[in-house]
Amino acid sequence: MKSFTIRQDSLSFKIGNYLEPFIIAEIGVNHNGSIENAKKLIELSKLAGANAVKFQNFSSEELVLPNTKKAKYQIKNTNKLQNQKDMLKELELKFSDFLELKKFAKTKKIFFSTTPYNFKDIEMLKGLNLPFLKAASIHCGEPYFLKLLSELNVPVFLSTGLSNLNQVKKGAKILQKKLKNKYVILQCTSDYPVSIEGANINVLEEYKNLNFIYGFSDHSENTTAALLALSKGACVFEKHITLDKNDKGPDHFASLTPNEFKEYVVTIKQGYSALGSFKKDLTKSEKINYEQMKRSVYLNKDIKKFHKVTREDINIMRPYNKKSEVELLEKFIGMKAIKDVKKHTLLTKDLLSD
Repeated sequence: MKSFTIRQDSLSFKIGNYLEPFIIAEIGVNHNGSIENAKKLIELSKLAGANAVKFQNFSSEELVLPNTKKAKYQIKNTNKLQNQKDMLKELELKFSDFLELKKFAKTKKIFFSTTPYNFKDIEMLKGLNLPFLKAASIHCGEPYFLKLLSELNVPVFLSTGLSNLNQVKKGAKILQKKLKNKYVILQCTSDYPVSIEGANINVLEEYKNLNFIYGFSDHSENTTAALLALSKGACVFEKHITLDKNDKGPDHFASLTPNEFKEYVVTIKQGYSALGSFKKDLTKSEKINYEQMKRSVYLNKDIKKFHKVTREDINIMRPYNKKSEVELLEKFIGMKAIKDVKKHTLLTKDLLSD
């Protein structure tokens, strides 16, 4: 099974299908341009159990044309008269901010990363020395951008919203060329929030068949889709986190509060524990309960010496004793007792003869 390890300072984590889930708290732009809010969200993400925090680095001047309308979901919690460029301008962070936030994340012992949006943003990443990079869904259909991103030689997690399978395969091929197997394909539906029906978790079967390492960029409203993704082997999960769902900004209303995020993490980790192994064998608790729950062969009545044992003479009862396996029951029938034997005696070969 393919896997790779990401490292940052004293932290390390092995990424691979069906391995322990790696959970990313997507802070994105939910800091509202405030470095203090960003630090609060890093700290709360760590307390909630996230393995990593992720931001977005962009310049509104480079990302959108003037007077570009907002996407439908961006209108809900923002100034309706404001265009997309002006909205994003308020949410930018500087390179010095990212250096400060990365340093803060180090003190909290949590992985730190970001999503670049344009060519200059990729250049900025060269000075951050990140453990992994996140490519947004828009980049899945942008081969040249993915090529530049892969040339940083850092593992890439690629979201696949707004893309068909052919675009996903092309994107993966570009990443594979430079990064070999050090990338993750994330099933994603670019809607905020996405309906349960829109999560489309069965696509992970396609990713599995294509031998990808895969995960789930989760914009759904509960944990159902995430648990289904987990059951199909997804190993990376990304979910938005916010200080306040009612705050002004494009992503707050479709994000989880810190308490909700903690519940999300607990649920995924419990789900991972429930998956167990691929080998059918006794669990530790079953081994403890084995003798009291399994059964062996006992006499159902008193029998005399030379009595030929019939089915009516025997019963299958608890507790279990390895000296009288149930598989021997048919062999006992028709054999003769070599001495008088009392009811409820464990029936063993040494009490019988042919």
